[in-house]
This record gives sequence, C-alpha cells and structure tokens, in this order.
Amino acid sequence: MVGVALISLIVHLSGIIFCEAATVSVHSAAGNFIGTVKTATFKTTTYNVNTFLGIPYAEPPVGNLRFAKPVKKARFAAAFSATQYGPACPQRAEMAHQWIPGKPFISEDCLSLNVFAPPNAHHLPVMLWFHGGAFVIGQSSIYDASTLSGYGNVIVVTANYRLGPIGFLATDDDTSKGNYGLWDQQMAIQWVHDNIGAFGGDRDSVTLFGESAGGASSFYQAMYPGNRGLFKRIISESGTAVCPWAYGEKATVGRFSKLLGLKLNCSMTTNAQLVSCLRNKPFEDLILNAQVGTKEDEIYRPEWTPVVDDEFIKSLPPDSFLYPETMPSNIRDALSDLDLLIGVNDGDGGFITMVSLLPFVQNKATPSSPAIDVVNNYVTNSMLTDRFGITLDSLSDVMSFVYTNWSATETNNTYLQKLLDMSSDYQFFLPAYISAQALVKLQAPGRHTYKYLFTHRSSFAKSIPWVPGAGHGDELAYVFGFPSSMQTGLHFNETLTPEEISLSEAMMTYWTNFAKTGDPNNPAAVSKLWPTFDLQSRFYLNLNTKPSIQSKMEATRTAFWTELAPRMLRGVHNFHTSTQNMFQNVLG
Repeated sequence: MVGVALISLIVHLSGIIFCEAATVSVHSAAGNFIGTVKTATFKTTTYNVNTFLGIPYAEPPVGNLRFAKPVKKARFAAAFSATQYGPACPQRAEMAHQWIPGKPFISEDCLSLNVFAPPNAHHLPVMLWFHGGAFVIGQSSIYDASTLSGYGNVIVVTANYRLGPIGFLATDDDTSKGNYGLWDQQMAIQWVHDNIGAFGGDRDSVTLFGESAGGASSFYQAMYPGNRGLFKRIISESGTAVCPWAYGEKATVGRFSKLLGLKLNCSMTTNAQLVSCLRNKPFEDLILNAQVGTKEDEIYRPEWTPVVDDEFIKSLPPDSFLYPETMPSNIRDALSDLDLLIGVNDGDGGFITMVSLLPFVQNKATPSSPAIDVVNNYVTNSMLTDRFGITLDSLSDVMSFVYTNWSATETNNTYLQKLLDMSSDYQFFLPAYISAQALVKLQAPGRHTYKYLFTHRSSFAKSIPWVPGAGHGDELAYVFGFPSSMQTGLHFNETLTPEEISLSEAMMTYWTNFAKTGDPNNPAAVSKLWPTFDLQSRFYLNLNTKPSIQSKMEATRTAFWTELAPRMLRGVHNFHTSTQNMFQNVLG
C-alpha cells in the first residue's frame, strides 16, 4: 500500500520557503513504484494527491513487436522511479507541440500509464482515461488528473496507446490485423485490474472514460468480451464506436497501408514483404508519410482507424448498434452489465468540418455552382452513401430540405451553417443517440444511461466565427478542473469566470458520482437532478452555467436519419442488408 517515504522538507530562509516534494512508494504485483505527492488547488481548497507517472505497462513495442499485440511488461526487479511522464507515442510533432511546450517527448517505447490517488486511499472507485485525437495524435501528459482525483476522492489512471499507422496499420488479409492501439488499451485495463488495489483502488469499481477517439475507444473496449468484469461503467464524451471517423473498412485501410509502403519504397509482392519492410523503417518515416489518402478519402475519417478484424471487432459498429439484437450474445451480455454516461458538445462538428468538408466544398465551388449547391447536391449524396452504402436523388433532396433553416434570410454564409449541422449530426449527434438507444435496449435491470449536451461557450475558447456554442473538446478543461497541463493549449489561466469554476465543480461532481454509484446525482449533492435517458422521453442535461433538463435532442433531424432515410431506401438494390432488415423489423 501507499506509504510516505520522505516528509516534505520546508526551510524558511530570508523570507523564502523552499519545498522538497514528498515521495511515496507502492508495492504492487507489477513491481515497486516511487512517486511524488502533488498539491492541486481548486477554488479555495488544496488537495494532496499521490502521483505515479510514466509506469510502463507493456514491453517496448519495437522490432518484431511493431504491428503486433502488446506484450505484458515484466515485473520490475528494482524500484521504478515514477516521477515523470513517459514519452508520447509517435505522432506529428507540430500537433503535439500545440499542447506541450518545447520539443515534444516522443518515442516508440511509449506504452505507459499514470496513477493519481488521494493519500491513504482505500478501496476507492477508479476512473481510467483514454485520450482523444482521431487515433493519430494525443498523449496522457495533457491530462493532469490531480484536481479531479482530489476533488472527487477517486483514483484516476491515464494511459498512452499506439497511434496512426503504428497503432492501426492493417492489410487486406490477416498479415497485419490492425487495432494494436485497442489492444494496448485492453492491456492497460488489465494492468489496472491486477495492480490498482496496491494504490488504494477498488478493482471491482472501474469506469472507463474518454473524449473523441477516447470515447470511441471506451465503447470498443466495452464491446470486447475479454474485458467483461474488468469495468462497470463508461463515460463517452463526443465520441462512440458508431462515429464515422472511428471505424474503417479493412480493405480501405489495407489500400492505405500499400500506399504508405509505396511512399517508403517497400517491396509489395506480398503483404508479408510490405509489413516486414515497414517494420524496419524508422518510426519517424511512418509518421511523416502517414497521410496517404486523397482529400475525398479523408472527408469522413482519417486513414488509420479501427477495423473489423474478427477478433477484437466482429462487425462494423453502426450495423451492430442500430440493431443490437443482432450482436453476438457475448457482446450483448458484456454491454448489458454497464452503466453509460454519454454526451456531445453543440459545436462538436466545427473543427472536423473546417479541416475536411469545408475545404472540399470550397474547392468544388464555381461561379456557376456556388458552395450552397455543392452542399445540397454533392455533400448530401456523399454523406448518405457513406452511411447507407447507397442513396437516391429524392432522398438527397429531402435531406437538403430538412437541413434548410427556412426562417433565416439566405446569405453568402448560409451554406456554412447547413454544412455544420449535417456534419455535427452525422459525425457526433446521431452516433451518440444510436449508442445510447442501443445500451438502453440491452442494459440489465439496475443499469442506467445518462445523456448530456455541453453548450457553454468558454471565455477562453478559440472560436471559429461560424460555429456557435461549445467546440469539440471544450468540455475537457471543466472535467479535469482546469489543470495547469492544459493551460498552454487552452490559455484559460487569466480568463476564467466564477460561473465557469462552478460549472467545472458541477461536472467533476457528476462524473465522479457516476464513477462511484452509476448515478451522477449521488452520493455528492448536485444543483440539478439529472434524469435517466429512455426511449420515450429521451431526457438529457443541457450542461452550461445554468444547466437545464431537456428532451429529444434535434428530434426532426434524428428522425430523418433513423426512420425516414431507411424507409425510403428499403428495397433499393445494394442497400446494407443488416440495416435494411433492422428497419423492416422496427418500422414494420
């Protein structure tokens, strides 16, 4: 168990106080770890938190372990100094630099995790965080969880996992199945189960939580039967496995793998030669050349995504979640045991629209075919085809009609709002609704689902002028209590308002309550009771500085995607069979 190894040394000399950080030690099945005691202040309260940073949970995934499942880290023979974050997994350094000042610390030996625990913790609930970043960027060191741990009296674990082609390269056969980043996460989950008791955690009360790709990852982990019993709850912020950017066709990712090999002059007579060649390239070469798709390839998803490998993922998530009764029984059983807290931000689609759909639309626009025409004709067809495998001109016309704001005066920027609404719905809102609906259908008695919409536009937000409300990821600083690790990226240190501090307090209370009981309203008191989400009322919490309870988020647009579009496509040749059968059952 945790023990203080060195008392803080405080020396008062000429009016200056010098402090030497206290160290703490833990003896666990994985080895002995030496960490430090950190202080975190929120509002007027200062918390002491035991922090253990950069603990390797897997052997370095290099050499023959690149493009392979992780191997459990051998027990440390000597005490491990867990006082610094481990390196980020390979990714574009300029993206990492926006969050971490100076030269980013990047290495292929990156599979480490961090533990934040209140002093004298005993049998506390555990929250395991997976970061976002579209499966290509991100690192655990951004998410200092000291405040969340201290304020909520929970243990928080944050973990790195492999990204980009190193984490998700797949071939069109079984030479490289992909999903290595998901296997990394699964090993981190197992590490928590095996070791967290030594840090004062309750291994039978674990909650997975994550944002964007981390939220999608939590769903993937929930769908993997091998994880059953290793966690009880999931929190999904702006990302589920149903999101278009969170999955890809194995044949398509296989094509990207060959394009990567072509750029790096690999012999590709067989997939085995391709993988062997890529396994021996410097990781920097793989990352710098990872963008191999065309702009059209990348409209809805990056190149390197989870794929159906018939081992970790059995079927494409949209088909599974739209008709959960068709899931294999072991996946249904695993999901039925879980509580779910899920939500989106009202401006979630802004960033992904700005970097993918908007440039594509602007590039296609001409004086004779303005941007609004490109949205009404091309984008509608493209989005419907991406989801259903096929579309109809009449259905595209209906979609354009549904997404037209008939009460607004048309301007040169009308197309921007229309594009944003389509993208937000398809990429975030509908996946969250479909995922929540599926869990409600599957959950055993006593398990519950809670849904939210985060709508506060922060004083420190890097606003996109045509995106109202909260942008993608804007809730993160509130969930973690405005840690200093996020100040470089978000610049909130001088601008926070008292209302924003109170919103953070409310969100940390909801999140840690849920981790403790499966109910965000208990045990700590909350200012607004949050009702469960069900198939009839569809209640959700509008999260801002004046929270309110609302129901049936974007009901008309939701009905278009889940009822009208499948009804119009019923019987059309090449319409996805499983989806067609599902709606024949649901709609009669």
